[in-house]
Amino acid sequence: CFNGEPCFIILDIDRFGQHKRNIYDVEWNKLDINTDHEQSQSIIQKPELLGEMLDYARILSEGFKHVRVDFYIVDGIVYFGEMTFFPWGGVIWFSPDKWNYTFGEMINV
Repeated sequence: CFNGEPCFIILDIDRFGQHKRNIYDVEWNKLDINTDHEQSQSIIQKPELLGEMLDYARILSEGFKHVRVDFYIVDGIVYFGEMTFFPWGGVIWFSPDKWNYTFGEMINV
């Protein structure tokens, strides 16, 4: 979230196995962004409770310039995970490189 508004969704898949990472916009369009984990080539359906998670993210991120808000869906219930101000310790680069600038420009200082 940037300035209290969800802008991107990070989906980690099989975190403790063959870890993959997809990044989506808030409409669930998969973006061509690579990180330290390759993208999954599987088609992942938009979560039914995505709107609810985005609403919670707006509430929780209000007043912050940037924060990652984590959620999980278990048995049809949205659970809050954590809020992270320096995702991945702030050391992960995005590819293509334009995304490093895109994300950086979204932080109003």
